[in-house]
Amino acid sequence: MGHTGRVVEIALARTDDEVDRALSLADRVWGAPPVTLPIARAQTFAGWYVSVALDDGEPVGMCAGFVGIHDTPDGPDLHLHSHLAAVDPMARGRGIGRDLKRHQREWCLARGIEHVSWTFDPLVRENARFNLHHLGAVGARYLLNLYGEMDDDINRGQPSDRLLVWWDLMSPRTRRALDGPLATPQGDATGIATPEDITAMRVDDPDSALRWRLDTRAAMVAAFADGLRPTALDTDGRYVFTPEEP
Repeated sequence: MGHTGRVVEIALARTDDEVDRALSLADRVWGAPPVTLPIARAQTFAGWYVSVALDDGEPVGMCAGFVGIHDTPDGPDLHLHSHLAAVDPMARGRGIGRDLKRHQREWCLARGIEHVSWTFDPLVRENARFNLHHLGAVGARYLLNLYGEMDDDINRGQPSDRLLVWWDLMSPRTRRALDGPLATPQGDATGIATPEDITAMRVDDPDSALRWRLDTRAAMVAAFADGLRPTALDTDGRYVFTPEEP
């Protein structure tokens, strides 16, 4: 089904039917159920965050997260871990992902939550740019094979390495990003490269895709060990690392 440029409605999924439809969309996007239906229903029942983007009543995007606590030297830090997001491929390019994250930010701030975390595949260049430039999140940790072997259409056959990002909802960096994407630095040969299209490479040349994974892993682990954090992608699609703390 095609979608027009109509403005979508972002709403919380509150009923079992709304949760089922949101999860069904995620299933179609990922090619396998990313979470089980009972878990998603339990998450909603417990008051955690599940939202859906609706175009004329039809779901075209969804986002789900659960509230967590990190113990810090200053005491417990309450945050939302945004575990799952999906946008219908036919509806991409309309800012639906951005609108879902803005809704998530507003939901958190209304409940006194000022930090959101999530993970993503650092080889997916467009997601890195969205997270770092359009939202103002900062890379916090590189996680090796976080989910173990995955069997969905997108991740099958590769280690599930992930970059954990930390989104400070009230930081000047986040406020600037929400006013307009943060500037893209000029190319820097010292940055950590990303492939132009890792999704296609996994299908067409899985051996090269695995080499990208392992080379990126080594470079990211070394950069984090040096106290650096990824804060941007340059014009050549390379990660720019700085000492900025998440």
